[in-house]
Amino acid sequence: MAKSAPHVYLSALPFAPTRSLVSAHYSSSFPRTLHVERGRLSHWPSSEMVISNAGNEVLSVALSPDGQRIVSGSSDQTIRVWNATTGETEAGPFCGHTSPVRSVAFSPDGQHIVSGSHDGTIRVWNATTGETEAGTFTGHISSVKSVAFSPYGQRIVSGSSDQTVCVWSVTTGEKLAGPFAGHTESVASVAFSPDGERIVSGSSDLTIRVWNATTGENVAGPYSGHTDRVWSVARIRSSLLHSRQMASVSSQAHTIEQFVCGTPRQERKRQARLLDTRIGSGL
Repeated sequence: MAKSAPHVYLSALPFAPTRSLVSAHYSSSFPRTLHVERGRLSHWPSSEMVISNAGNEVLSVALSPDGQRIVSGSSDQTIRVWNATTGETEAGPFCGHTSPVRSVAFSPDGQHIVSGSHDGTIRVWNATTGETEAGTFTGHISSVKSVAFSPYGQRIVSGSSDQTVCVWSVTTGEKLAGPFAGHTESVASVAFSPDGERIVSGSSDLTIRVWNATTGENVAGPYSGHTDRVWSVARIRSSLLHSRQMASVSSQAHTIEQFVCGTPRQERKRQARLLDTRIGSGL
């Protein structure tokens, strides 16, 4: 704690179990922090399960929307699906990539999996059978480090070591937008906004950018503040009616930061739903 931003720990202190060493040592020093009325644990929960037969180094994992399955991407070039309760293999290994699988994600309906690989390609798989349903998507000239589905499942966004971001049709593999250029080093993480109209990207150039998902316009950023590469970005819903927040994680002292980008909520959701519908129907 002495070497990291104190506010990161203070904001988490009220949620630490009452009998944990963290709570016992620091709670009395900060009596004016938030108080959890109900549901606070007394002890840290134990690890529920360890899946140890993943094949090789696991580079990416994601939970299905219903929380029942886990998908993993490995350095052995394969993808596997696991039962989140028992740890048993439900499907896979899915084979097709020719280099380590750097990123995996479930579609919003849980029926499909997207994968991005160091071989520079993207594939979409049937989450049950492992059949390739779309792909190979080609267009990046270097490793694909991050992939994500749009909120309505008709588009995929990818970030690459070639410093760009691209948007693809799930059904055809056609590049719908991009490459979005602006980062000066590898794009390590990408995510859609909840309404599907914007994309946030984090890069090894220490910055975060927000893009129009259709035109590729850099609508916000670059946000700077991290002093080391940004490994991960994610969308989070804000309590504010007309805003969205995004969170980023950097390797610099394990810092977490939040940024706000505002736009009318209902209109952007309506437009995104129409866009995904048009893409899905081939219009």
